[in-house]
Order: sequence, then C-alpha cells, then structure tokens
Amino acid sequence: MKLSILKYPALLLAAFALVLSCEREPVDEPAPISTRTLHYSASVSEGVATRATLNGSTQYVFESGDQLYVENTGANAGDLYGILTLVSGAGERTAVFEGDLTCENEFYPDSSTPLTATLIGANDEIHTVSNGKLISTAYDNSLVADSFEEAVEKFSDFTCNSTFGATHFTLSQNTSFLIFNIKLKPSEAPAGTPVTLTISNGSTPVWSTTVNAETYNTITRTHFVAGIEGGETTLLSSAKLSLSWTNNQTPYSKEFDDLVGGTLAANHYYTIVRSTLTFDGFRIRAQEDGTKVYFYYTDGSVQYSTDYGETWDTPPTQANGGIDLDADEEACFRGTRADCNLAGNYQLFTTNGKLCYIAGDITSLLADPTTLAANAFRGAFSKKSTNDSKIDADKPGDAITVNAGDRVDWVDIDPTDPLILPAITATNCYMDMFMGCTSLTWAPALPATTLADKCYCRMFHSCSGLTSISTFPSSAVTMGGSTTCRRYCYQMYQSAGITELTGSLFGGTMTLAPYCFEDMFANCTGLTSVSSNFLPATTLAASCYRGMFQNTAITSAPDLPAETLVSFCYRYMFNACKSLSYIKCYSTTNVTNDSYTQNWLQNAKSTGEFHYRNGTTWYTNNQHGIPSGWTPVADTVPTP
Repeated sequence: MKLSILKYPALLLAAFALVLSCEREPVDEPAPISTRTLHYSASVSEGVATRATLNGSTQYVFESGDQLYVENTGANAGDLYGILTLVSGAGERTAVFEGDLTCENEFYPDSSTPLTATLIGANDEIHTVSNGKLISTAYDNSLVADSFEEAVEKFSDFTCNSTFGATHFTLSQNTSFLIFNIKLKPSEAPAGTPVTLTISNGSTPVWSTTVNAETYNTITRTHFVAGIEGGETTLLSSAKLSLSWTNNQTPYSKEFDDLVGGTLAANHYYTIVRSTLTFDGFRIRAQEDGTKVYFYYTDGSVQYSTDYGETWDTPPTQANGGIDLDADEEACFRGTRADCNLAGNYQLFTTNGKLCYIAGDITSLLADPTTLAANAFRGAFSKKSTNDSKIDADKPGDAITVNAGDRVDWVDIDPTDPLILPAITATNCYMDMFMGCTSLTWAPALPATTLADKCYCRMFHSCSGLTSISTFPSSAVTMGGSTTCRRYCYQMYQSAGITELTGSLFGGTMTLAPYCFEDMFANCTGLTSVSSNFLPATTLAASCYRGMFQNTAITSAPDLPAETLVSFCYRYMFNACKSLSYIKCYSTTNVTNDSYTQNWLQNAKSTGEFHYRNGTTWYTNNQHGIPSGWTPVADTVPTP
C-alpha cells in the first residue's frame, strides 16, 4: 500500500518553543493534541486462491462503493483507525483505496506498526461501522441470498494482516458458502410454502433459515446461498440437514445424510443438492442453462421424466428439439432394452455441446438389471470410434487406430452423485464406454468381482481430463471367460490424464489371467508416480503386464514380488519409460533370455538401479534384462 502522510510543521514549532522556554518567562502550555489525521493510500487485491464470486474465474472483483477499514493492532490496538474509499479499480481484481486515518491518545505509528484491513462492500450485512470504528463481525445465520454473487456481496469477510510500512494489502476470504438446491414434490410443498432448513451437529441445531418454495420446471424447490462465518470447521462434521414444512395442516419433515462429507473450510464454497423426490436410476443433470439432451434410439424402449418419476414420456428426437434442461435440472431415464450397444459412430445420449453430469444406476435402462448382455454399454458415451484391426497386434506399441467421429464431448461424473455400474460384467460390456471423453474428470467405481473377457477394454482410453482411476473391489476378484487372451483391462486408461497411482490396484486377492492388464496405462505421459505395492500379485499369467506402463514418465517401478515368471509376463512393461531409474524384481527365475522380459526396458533411461534376488542370474547390458549403464544390486531376500 502506498502511504502519503501529511507533515505537521506546527509540532516542530511547538517543540522549538519548549527548548527556548528555559530562557524566558513561563507561558501557558498548549492543550495536548488528542487526535491527529493521517492521509492514507493503499493498493489492494484479493488472494489468488480465493474462491469468492462467479465472474468467470471464481475470484473477487472490487465494486464501486467498496470501502476498506484499517485499524492497528498490538500494544496500542485501536488507536489508529479509519475508512478508505475505492478511488480506482472497480470491476478489477486490484484497486486503490484512499482516506483519512485517525490517530488517538498521542499515538503515532511507525513503519512496523501491525495493521488489519477489512473489506466492507456496499451491500455488506456482516460488518457495521459505528463512530468511525468497525464493530465485530456479526453473522445472522437466518440470512440467505438468492445467488452466489449476491451472497458474496452480503456475507464476505475479506481481511488481511499487514504493517503500516507495507506497500500492498492482499485480502483473504474468511467466509465459506453453502449453495442449497432442495427439490420438493409439488403435491407436498406447493410454490410459496415456507420451508425451514436446519443443520444440526448431533442433537444441537447450529444453523437454521426459513425460505419459500418456488416453482422450478415441473417441481418446486428452495434454492438459496448462505454464508458461514470463518468456515466454521465443526459445522458440517457429522452434521445433518433437516427440512420441515406444513401443507394444508399436514406436517412434513425430511432428514438428509452427510452434507459435504467433512468439515467446512473457509475460502471455499459447497453445493448441496438434495431432493425429497427419489429416483435411483440413470439421470442426466445439466451444468448449464439452455442444455438440450438427445437420445439415440427412437423405438420407445426408453422413457424419460423431469419430475423424478411422477410422469414419464418418450424422449423427443433431435429433430423435435430434444429434452430441455437448465443448470441443475435433471432428466431421469428408465427402459426395457436388452443392451445399449453403440459400438458404431453414435452415442447413446448426446447434447447440444453443453456439459452434463451422468448419475444413478445405469441398469434402469435395461429390461433385466440382474444380467448384462455382451457389449451391453459398449461405446455408450464414447466420443471416438475405433478400429479393432490391431487389438491382437504382437507389439503393444502398435496401438489401435482412433478415429474422430461426429460425437460430442459432453459427459462428466460428480463424485458426490456418481454413476453406478452393476456388480456384474459380460464380454465387452464396457468396452470403449468413455473413450475420448476429455470432459470426464472422475471415473465410476467398478464393483464386479468376476470379470468377463475385455469387459473394461479401452473403457477410459484418451480421457485426458481423468487424473485418477476407478475404485476396484477390496474383496477377491476372479477373472473368468476364455483361457487364452482375455484382455480384461486392455488399454483401459491408455493416453488418459492419470498423474499418480496409489495403493494397490486391487484391494483383494487376484489370480491373473493372460494379457489381463496389457497396455493398461500406456501413453499416460503425465503419470510420474506409482506406489511400490501397486502390483501385489505373486502368481502371474502369460503377458499379464505386457506394455502396462510403456511410454509413461514414472521414475520408480512398482515392486514385482512374484517369484516365478511366466511367458512374456513383463514384455514391453516399461518400454520408453525415459525417466525410470529404479526397479526391484525379486523373482527366483533366472532371466537369461527374452522369454519373460522381451524389450521391457527398451528405450529406457540410460542410468538406473536394478535390485534383484541374490543368487539369481539376469541378462545384463541389454533391454531384455538389466540395461547397459544400470547398476545391478543383489539383495538378500528373507524366506517368508
């Protein structure tokens, strides 16, 4: 902050007069100066990590009418204070404030005097000034706003700590925001019905407000934003949200489970979507106004509802305008299909280019949710079509051809309201399901414990926005199907945006099958870290890890604990991993040819450290064993 402090020549004259007073007759002392005024100018911005208002980048911009309250702290707290007004920077993220500060009780600040600065907006409802001083923050928990932007204006607590000698103030948001979108049945709560929402922590109510239900598409809802002081860190820990209202003298109440799944943090906002209307089946939720959803089939095998199952209709074709949704509106779907196989150049659903979340149990589209047909959801949301001519190619580097089609990149998954896949699989059932969906940022859980041939083949291939993988079962997993080339997870995440792999791939025991994880993470060029216990299996199968991590940026390989190696189990596994410099492989099998590790370190880093079991023999100075330039380390491995 830039400071411009007025000079006080009168004070210098007074001091000079005191020095001369000993040489002349006494005179009356001047009255003590009780207050002084300092002119002050400060450059102010909000912190770069602040989530404040929706201006396109979720950051605060200053507005005309904003004021900055400045006060000193420390030993003389409150003796320096005043309000600065915005003089430039309205609509910007950095502004200049100027005004006069009052100095009381003979106090005069030096350059290190500690200060606090608090932003006061024109519509601020939590900061009040009295007699030139800021009264302590007072949140009224019953106050709410209609929009996020309005809530930021009314309930923000932007403050910073600095010194009188600083050149700039950087404010931080101390308020967190709850964005409520509670959907209700019109028959229970017509528009205008007062609805009371209460957050309780245990049996103690900690927050409550009453709002009126409003008309919302074919239902009613309460939609508002509340500001929570300081991100009260215990407010939402194990908290419950309950609703109560009365319609025609009939009382209603509804309690919802976890709100955000944890404590409420300052400087963040949380969206809470809950509904008294329940539909557990497949849903599409719009993220933007003006969304149109189109369904591929026109044979009447699927119906949709925009009132959570109160009424159902056949989806209109694209030529007839599709299904209209605004932000947070949902379309529910049920069907009688045997499968939703769209391995060609079309998507099961598409939009007019607007991003949507998909949620709920996808088997609501099927006539029999207890079984899956082969290819059940193959290519259902895929943005790209594929050519399978090289799926059985000898070299993992010969990747399949991916052809751009007319498909739309529109689909994402909200982890708080996820897509649910059944705990069963069938041949090719999820093959290419999300292939090329760069908009996808979260992968659904895969609960099946018995896997069928190619069930997850290329499921998330080229999903560049996906940075973590699906949750697999923690219980034992069986790989069923054929006995030769099953490729359950063939190229499952190839070219995806995965950056790290933590824990174990499967939490339970797993007996591997031929080619099961072939090329699973190949070409994930952003993948840099894999936990040492990621591949815990001790019994291998032919080509099971073939090309699994080729052309990634990992620096250390996961431990390879299996004692007995089998045909091409590690073939091409770390091919072109040019940052890899550490491998630990404790097999008891002598590796003296390329039967197990053909080209596994082809084009690898020129130097590294290779740990192997003492007493075994390894190929050296070649890409089929320990590469030239790598240091072999023979470890004594204790007998289990």
